[in-house]
This record gives sequence, structure tokens and C-alpha cells, in this order.
Amino acid sequence: MSAGDPLGPTDPASSDRETSTRFRRVSGGVVAHNEERNLEGAVRSLLGQRLPVGVTWERIWVVASGCTDHTVDVAVQLEREDARVGLLVEAERRGKAAALGLVAQRARGAGLVLLNADAVAEPDAVAALLRGASGRASPFAVMGRPIVARSARGPWSDTLRWMWELHHRYHLELLTGGQGSHLCDELLLLSGPEFPAPPPGVINDGSYLGVWLGQRGGGCWYAPEARVEIAVPRSFAQHVRQRRRIHVGNAQVTALLGAPPDTLPRYFWREPRKTATIVGHMAGRPRGVRDLARIAVGEVVSRGLALWDRLPPARDHVRWARIEPAGEPYKRHEGTAPTVSSHLGGTQETPLGRRVHTLVEAASRFDTGVPLEELANLLPPGAPATAAEVRTWVEAHSEVGRLEDGRVFSCGGRSRDLSARRDRGGRYLEIGRSLFERDLAFARPWLRCAAVSGSVAYGEPDEGDDIDLFVVTRTGALWLFLACAYLFLRRRGRNRLPSDPPRVCLNFVMDDRQAPVQFREGQGFVFAREALTAQPILGREYYQRLLGAARWMAAELPRLYADRAQEGSPLESSRAPATVALANAVLFPVVAAYLHLAGLVRNRALRSQGRTEDLFRTQTELRRLVYSSQRFESLRRLAEPANSPAASASTRAGRGLSADR
Repeated sequence: MSAGDPLGPTDPASSDRETSTRFRRVSGGVVAHNEERNLEGAVRSLLGQRLPVGVTWERIWVVASGCTDHTVDVAVQLEREDARVGLLVEAERRGKAAALGLVAQRARGAGLVLLNADAVAEPDAVAALLRGASGRASPFAVMGRPIVARSARGPWSDTLRWMWELHHRYHLELLTGGQGSHLCDELLLLSGPEFPAPPPGVINDGSYLGVWLGQRGGGCWYAPEARVEIAVPRSFAQHVRQRRRIHVGNAQVTALLGAPPDTLPRYFWREPRKTATIVGHMAGRPRGVRDLARIAVGEVVSRGLALWDRLPPARDHVRWARIEPAGEPYKRHEGTAPTVSSHLGGTQETPLGRRVHTLVEAASRFDTGVPLEELANLLPPGAPATAAEVRTWVEAHSEVGRLEDGRVFSCGGRSRDLSARRDRGGRYLEIGRSLFERDLAFARPWLRCAAVSGSVAYGEPDEGDDIDLFVVTRTGALWLFLACAYLFLRRRGRNRLPSDPPRVCLNFVMDDRQAPVQFREGQGFVFAREALTAQPILGREYYQRLLGAARWMAAELPRLYADRAQEGSPLESSRAPATVALANAVLFPVVAAYLHLAGLVRNRALRSQGRTEDLFRTQTELRRLVYSSQRFESLRRLAEPANSPAASASTRAGRGLSADR
């Protein structure tokens, strides 16, 4: 096998026969954010592929992610014109890896072809990828050859053509025998049917998949005949911005998987002679020295900026930076649906449809659905009131969700065996109870109530979820309680075994003068659901009366409010003893400063792991401590229109009972 032929010698006839047998049906995926000018060209380049005899498209999934232009309109038009196109709309942009996860969940067949939304695959590109997969054992990936679009003009475009030619020659060497650990994601074939998508929050999906395959004995292959035209930066500044993000992403992959992806500098340390030969040959081309110098300067600058980005507060690179498109703006065809809600048939425009859509979409982010009985309790006034009535409504509005085993899932969402999660929920709830019955029993005289919230309160926490706690203390005892609790939890964490449950999080703590004020403010549906589903483990009557003070929740969740809240006389505060209050005042600035510093460190670790939805803000006041998570805010935005009074109140408050769900 030669370096010039990374796929090795093959008999074309036998390769085509194997391809037709192995890849009878393949899926496609295109992820787009505000790509109204490019999306049609990308999707039609897949639809128009000259596939090998016997190979057909199963479905080409288009994910329109948080689009604010006419990208959804374009996708709707393509879906109407060709039954092979399927559209998935993300109301909020969560990053490319999360969008690819939606495609991976729905992909069927022996292969999945991924194409960037601003790229165009040449007519024989997919056939070349499939031939490149001939004889390869799963799991594997075959990458195509990116080339700069012919329409790109100017000195900088010429320099990037030089760079991508260097990239081509490097991969001819690196992926010989399928041994390298780096892939380009412009055009990529993944073995099916269950190739895992990168975890949400991963920046460089190609680098992640390359390292992941290498660690599992899979192969990374290169099909240079699979040419794909790509959009490239039009200036040095845009190029540096793009490379900066790539360097941050490669560092993230290293942190996540414990091994770095292959890059040209790393290859140099392993194979200095081969690398020098490749670079020397490219430098010898016309204007090669100039292009090499430009690219080298760009690498130095972008690497320096990438190192800066890793310092707190770290910059968020998860949402990919678009290359500004050139050309005429998109003009919508007559009759094309103008909005996402019209694509859903208008159902989402009604209060009931919007509520059901919100609930099933939120549940899908945790790989689950909403039980019919629970859904009935979470619907607005005048909605179906029983599980049977909800079932009838959902069956008549299949565009909002699908029914399976007594639960409503988002359209295309996957179901999982939840027995392990239910068992985990019971264990975690008992851990929360024992924490106050035994370990923190000495602090009970300082407390009015404590409740478990988040995924544990819902009863189905996933592996790795925290045990979130909501606590109300007596006036003047909040920071003394927190100091004692954190000291205990820190000591417990050091002694914790790998098999132990995740950490306990005191993420919403306030004293009994602040709590009634906090709950009386109208804060929207998501807060109401968190509060009404929390499980009291201490001071149940106080917590029920606290809910009773929040009469605005009755308008959001009337059935759940009637079942959980207890209206009565106004809640009165109870002051802690003077010695406790004095210690509380002294500890407030010390513990608050520590928690802010710990929050910065924790957020930095979460960013490096790609867990951007778990990022949070630490808010400290004398009478309260609140951790406000990105996840809660994203669910709130999904549930409440931006201009609604509830959304405005929630934005001002910026808080939820839990940080995870």
C-alpha cells in the first residue's frame, strides 16, 4: 500500500458489488444555522449524487438550529419537493454536536453521510466514500477531500487553496492504513447503524470522532476522490477566528478523551522527515513560501488566542462561528412556510399546543418522554384533564409528539429503558433524606424546610446527575448553615468511591424572610413546575404553605397547584439565636467569595468537558444563594415567549430550583 493511495489497491468491479450489498440504504445529515443562501445547494448536491447501483437514500435529515433567517423556509420547500428530505427544527441553537445527535438518533441503514451546510458535494463524492468503505470493519469513518469553492477569488482564497492542498497531502500520509486519529467533517461517511454522535458541547466533531475511533480499534480512512467544495474565510481575520475555535476544540477533545487528535505539528514530532518533505514540496510551488508564511502567522496568532480563551471566564466556542456568505440574499418562494410554527401546522401557536411542545421537547433533551398522567397535570386551564383525554388529543395532533408505552415523546425522539433511572431516583431521594436526618441533623434547628428538586424529584435521574436541594433557613442562619454543610460535603466528596452517587448541590437556599417574597413573584411555567414537583424531605407543611403563597402558579398549573399547595395564614419568619446570627454575618463574605471562586473553577472544567448546558452563574446575597444554570434558562426560553410578562419576570429573577432539569 502506497502513501499516495490511502485506500489501497481495489478491484472496482468487486468494490461496487460489495458496496451495493453492504450499503443498500444510507442516511444523510446536514446541520444548518442561518444558511439560507447555502442550504439548498448542499442538500441538492446530496439528492443529485450518482450512487452505485442498488444504493439509495433512506432519508436526508436537515437540522435547522436556532435560525433567525429563512433557513427553515428553504428546508420546508426542499422537504415538500422531495420525500427523501426530513426536517428537524431546533428552537434554540445548542451547538453542532447536539444537532448531529438529532440526526444520529434517526439515521437508518449501514452508513451515515454528513455534509456541512455551506459545502457542495461533487456528483460522485458519496460513491467514492462508499467505495472507500469497501472491506472496512466497523466502526469506521471515511472522509472526503475538501477543496476551496471555485467561486472564491482573491489573494487570501489562493492562500487557502494552498493550505487545503497541504491538508490533502498530509492526510494521504496520515490516514494510510486507517491509523490516524483526525477527520475533517466537511464530508464524512460514518459506519451505521448506531454510530454514536459526539456528546453535546463538543466543538470539533471530526477530531472527536477520529480520536474515539482510534481508541476503539476503528479506522479513519481518506477518499481523495470524494471531492467537496467548501466555503472559506475571505480575510485573514476570519481565518484566525476559525482556526482559534479549532484549536480550542482540539484541546477540548484531549481533555474529554485523554488523547489529542493528530495534527501536522504533532505528526512532525513523530515523522519529521515525512513532514518536512510534504511542507518542502508545498513551499516549492509558485508563491508557496508566501502562502506558508501567511498560514504560519495565522497559526501563531490563533493558537495564542486559543490559549487566552481557556482562561476564565472562558469563551464559549460551542456554537460554531459562521463564515459570512457572499452573494444575493435568499428570496422565499411563493407559498413557502414563513415560520417554524406554520411548519407545525399552527398547533404550536395555541396555548395547549405550545405547552405540550415545550414539555416533550424538554423531556427529549433527557432522552425520555412525558407520562400521560403527568402531562395532564401540567396543562393549562381548559385543557384535557385526564390521561385518556390527553391521549386522544395527542393522537389527533401527531405533529407535536408521538405516543409510546403511555408516554408522549417528541417527534423522532428515542425511548429508553427507564427502570434503572427510576431505581436511581429512589436511591437518590433516600440519600437526600438521610443527609438531614443524620449527617446534618445538628443544623435542623436552623431550618424551616428542605426539598429535593430537579431530575431526582421527577423520579428519573440519569447517571451523573446531581442531587439538587432547595432549603429555607431561619432568618440569620443561612450562611452558617451553608458553611457547615459545605464542610461536610467536601469531606464526604474526598472519601467518595467511584461507585457512589454524584454530589449533592445546595443550589437554591434562602432565609424565611426572603422565601415568601421570592415565591410570590410570578416567574413563569418552568419555575412553577420545578416548585410544584419538588419533593419535601423536611418541613413539608411549611413548604406547602410556601407554595400556597404563590397563587400565580394556579394560573400556570391549576391541577398540580390544587394538589400540592396549602393556602393559609401568612408565613412568619423565625429569627435564629443571636450567636448564630453573629456567626452568619461574619461568614457571609468569606463563604460567598469562596463560592464565586469555586464557580469559576467548576465552569472552566465544564467548558473543557463540552458540558456548556451545565454552566451556571453564582448569585449571593445576605438572604439567599442561587445557582442559575444555562440549562434552566434554555428551558425557560423554550417554554415562554420572549415578550411575555412571565418571561420578563423570570429574566429579572434569573433563577430556578434546580440546575440540571
